[in-house]
Amino acid sequence: MAAYVLIASAHAPWMLLAAAVPLGLSSGMAFPQISTFCISRSSRERRGTAAAAYYLSVDAGGALGMPLTGGIVALSGYRATYLFCAAGVVAAMLLYACTLSDLRFRHRR
Repeated sequence: MAAYVLIASAHAPWMLLAAAVPLGLSSGMAFPQISTFCISRSSRERRGTAAAAYYLSVDAGGALGMPLTGGIVALSGYRATYLFCAAGVVAAMLLYACTLSDLRFRHRR
């Protein structure tokens, strides 16, 4: 989230690069962790289905997110688009905190 806010407020190329490093690192670390989380929550018989559903949702997010953010760029510019993306990260974190994190702890009991 912080990287998106930094990109939105960047006024020089070095600021953009400085924000891109943590964004790239966090994306690279989150993708396999989220994949493992989704697949490990399913039974052995359904792991293939869980993996397929996860990758389908990643592809759908890209397919729907690109035109959506492109529309925001056209209407409001890049700054608003990156702030919108930061808000999306906050919304995802809240959704996780309110739903899936509770399920994870119940699953271990």
